[in-house]
Amino acid sequence: MIRLGLLTVKHGQELGMFTKIAQLAKKWGISVVRFTPTSIQPITHDVNGYSFHPDKNAWVEATFPIPPFIYDRCFYTTKESYSKNSPIVEWLKKSPNTNFLGYGLPSKWLIYESLKSNPDIAPFLPITEQASTLDVINNFLQDYKTIILKPDHGSQGKGIFKVTKNRSRIEVSTQNKETTITKKLETTEDFHKFLNSLIIKRDYLVQPFYSLSDRSDRPFDIRILMQKNKYGEWAETGRGVRTGSQSHFVSNLFSGATISNFNDYLQTYSNRNKQIILSEIDQISKTLPKVLEDNFNRLFELGIDIGIDKYLKIYILDCNSKPGRKVALETNRDKEMEIIEAPLAYCSYLANKLRA
Repeated sequence: MIRLGLLTVKHGQELGMFTKIAQLAKKWGISVVRFTPTSIQPITHDVNGYSFHPDKNAWVEATFPIPPFIYDRCFYTTKESYSKNSPIVEWLKKSPNTNFLGYGLPSKWLIYESLKSNPDIAPFLPITEQASTLDVINNFLQDYKTIILKPDHGSQGKGIFKVTKNRSRIEVSTQNKETTITKKLETTEDFHKFLNSLIIKRDYLVQPFYSLSDRSDRPFDIRILMQKNKYGEWAETGRGVRTGSQSHFVSNLFSGATISNFNDYLQTYSNRNKQIILSEIDQISKTLPKVLEDNFNRLFELGIDIGIDKYLKIYILDCNSKPGRKVALETNRDKEMEIIEAPLAYCSYLANKLRA
């Protein structure tokens, strides 16, 4: 029987989804366990985790060898978590005895660098630079008046700042969950102090602020979920819209965004504009996963975030190799089983490929 390990930083993380996956595993000839990086014994390499028993329909504490196939859903929310878990995950990825369904993506900057020379993808990329010096940020602010600073390693909209130059004053805004916090900096020196405190702690990227809002002036984006199927081919399993409130400048679910159906959103455009939008989004979804795999390593799933401005200019805002599934599940009920079974289907494909 094929053994698949579900890997998270904490026991109990994504337990609901993992249980649904485990309940369907038997028909694929797969047994499922779940564990954390730190539950691996350093000397014996045995794992203290949980094994799913189909006859009991329950997870049972168990000790088992490291599974040969691993579905990595580790999210590092703190530096401590990253330093404790990431080295173990990297060791597992390099082991000749393990096969990750997907090996993840590097930083946003490395992704941008790899995509900007691709003629099919480059037209959809926001103008981006590393916010490595005050001069780079000041020049962007001088040229575009309003800019976005985003962490090179980040998710859920955390740590993103909107900076606006308003005559002699500079306004800096960020979102803390559902609240937008704005600070007014009266002098250049104050602004530089703020920037230094920011970029000394972590790597940041700088981009122009694009007005990606709907007709009610609410920020929104389109989330596309791509997963590989039982044939090892990329397939779109979800497409939905996330919409923030008027006081926000990002539309992340962590910040209180709402979810709506993509086709309902599409009805706000004329037939001609619908076709333009659909054609370009389809081009991105069919091209981007393969380009990323060619440039980096094997992927299993991908969350693609797309923005559209009032001139119908389309931007690829982010690519996430460990995407959430909430948008896809809430707006594509007919594909729920396909989304849940995708790790099992692709694991089965990999196992058969290795046996061949």
